[in-house]
Amino acid sequence: MRHLYGFLAFCILSTLVPCAASAQPNIDQAITLLSENKPDQAEQILRDFLDQNPGDANALFQLSIALDSQGQTESALEVLRRLNKQHSSPEVLNNLAVLEVRLGRYKVATEFLIKALQTDERYAKAYDNLNQIYGAMASAAYQNALEESASKQPNIPDLKLLSNWQQAPAAQPVVTAAVKKKLSKTELEAMALQAGQTAIDWAKAWSSQKAEDYLSFYSNEFKPPDDISFAEWQQQRRQRLTSPRFINIQLSKLDAVVLQQGDLAKVSFFQDYRSNSFKQVSKKTLIMQYENKVWRIIYEQSGS
Repeated sequence: MRHLYGFLAFCILSTLVPCAASAQPNIDQAITLLSENKPDQAEQILRDFLDQNPGDANALFQLSIALDSQGQTESALEVLRRLNKQHSSPEVLNNLAVLEVRLGRYKVATEFLIKALQTDERYAKAYDNLNQIYGAMASAAYQNALEESASKQPNIPDLKLLSNWQQAPAAQPVVTAAVKKKLSKTELEAMALQAGQTAIDWAKAWSSQKAEDYLSFYSNEFKPPDDISFAEWQQQRRQRLTSPRFINIQLSKLDAVVLQQGDLAKVSFFQDYRSNSFKQVSKKTLIMQYENKVWRIIYEQSGS
């Protein structure tokens, strides 16, 4: 299979133009079998096809779905990793993330989804799945960091694999008014500094125990843990900020990264929390969304 990379130039990624008369019907038949919940039969057809067409992108993509449908998650991941090296795309990165979540590897999954957004920030499914993962991680993180409970694993979110390989962008894609231009390196660095400063100001507001100032750093789209409403979460946070006699928050090793269209930032740091009744040093990540020229927190994650 490794000696036929040139073959891929003719079976381009998402257009998947058949290189033989029998190529497309075989893949179509496998897709039909998958829709009929017959993944074992689909797998055999796809393997037979790949014997004749090594490295075919769509066949590999569908094979990973057939394997996962049979509970062979690690084998499906192996196929997707191979495909990702040859032809990375938002669809492949999304499905890699979904399978990593099923194996409990949340950090790796978020990295794949963020890369999918960096590839094409119009990719809504990656953003939606990223939201679900951070929501699940935030729920466990609050239990661990704020309630002093035993270490708790996130509930596995119900993410879905993509079954279709979308057409790759043309060399000169049409850009509508709804799609922003990519920012320059200088602009990204400036926005990253702003996101980092937002985290510092957030910690200061927390330390001051000024609940309303602290809450102003959160977006209305922030997803609270434990499936409580945003209003309930706000009230919970007011009580936790005002109950201790004092709170002191110190941040260190702060790192901020902004996506190329400037809509999403990831700010990571070590957080030293101290109050009259509790102290803890932990790694923390804030996911921020750029709203009206201000960074607002939409997700939080504590731990490694």
